[in-house]
Amino acid sequence: MKINKAILSISVILPILSIFFTPINYDGGIKYGFGLPFNFLLYYSFDFPSNRIEIFKLGNLTKIAFRLDVYVICVIIVYFVLYLTNRFILKIRSGSFLDLSQGH
Repeated sequence: MKINKAILSISVILPILSIFFTPINYDGGIKYGFGLPFNFLLYYSFDFPSNRIEIFKLGNLTKIAFRLDVYVICVIIVYFVLYLTNRFILKIRSGSFLDLSQGH
């Protein structure tokens, strides 16, 4: 299988953007999780900053755990979802996909 560089680029960016646009996963203690489809960025603190950008301030960097292994899994999952969606759309556009609008 040939790797599509455009889809790979989007797959690397989407999980990072999900940190800012998805709901925060709070476990009820001191751990907050970010990222989709899995939480790859963890923030440990009793109090959460007023916005998500503040977790990247210099004083808060010691409270962050970036799980590179989970991030790579997220990128792979997003890549395959986008790749299969792209293939499906190309098949529909090419007309090789079964036209369900024609009845028997």
